[in-house]
Amino acid sequence: MYKEWLYFITPDAHLICLDAKNGKVRWNVPIADVEKGYWSTMSPLVVRDHVIVGVSGDMDNLPGFLRSIDPETGRTQWQWDSTAPLGTPNAPSGGMTWMTGTYDPGLNLIFWGTGNPTPVLTGKTRPGDNLYTCSIVALNADTGRLAWAFQPSPHDTHDWDAVETPVLVDADFGGEPRKMLIHCSSLPLTLVGRSTSPNPPTALTVGPARTIQSGAKGSSKPLTIRPAKSDGATKWEARPARASSAPTRA
Repeated sequence: MYKEWLYFITPDAHLICLDAKNGKVRWNVPIADVEKGYWSTMSPLVVRDHVIVGVSGDMDNLPGFLRSIDPETGRTQWQWDSTAPLGTPNAPSGGMTWMTGTYDPGLNLIFWGTGNPTPVLTGKTRPGDNLYTCSIVALNADTGRLAWAFQPSPHDTHDWDAVETPVLVDADFGGEPRKMLIHCSSLPLTLVGRSTSPNPPTALTVGPARTIQSGAKGSSKPLTIRPAKSDGATKWEARPARASSAPTRA
């Protein structure tokens, strides 16, 4: 809810605003085109004067995205695309934002999980890591700008998505108080340090993963995350990697 208004998303990807007192429809805006194969499976996330919505779908050639809607007017404030525009050579589609994310008011960051790349089981047409599919992303709530992303399953070919809602925890880790994000989806538990940095602190997970910088002012080189050893969960070691561009737009 926002003020006296209730927001919900229909299965055919419309965001509807109701007067909470009488159920009267204030406005109804489409999020995506159901005729193209989009639908929706989530609840919107209200962050101050932003209503954050996402999309679902399994068809090829559908890019995933998050969108911020003005709660007063229903107009788009910003949109962040999880995959490059259609027609980009060697780029995947997909990266759907199936489930509701979460918000850290202290950092003013939205944390969200993204789905698998498409084509789902055929990776030859989409070489590379397939950013930002199967990822946990941190976005500025006011601009949609990508602060950082953590990819538990680079170049996924097994439908190992990362769409579950991230859980924010303030607790001791390694004998020190830490702000952490816990995420458990198609891969085992992932634990990521919570910060505004493009290089999140220690991450704990199983399988190959990668941390990517994108568009953070004053930041240094991004980090590639590599396992210290290959037999199960462990702390991860970081090393410099090439920068990646974010398909972010306002």
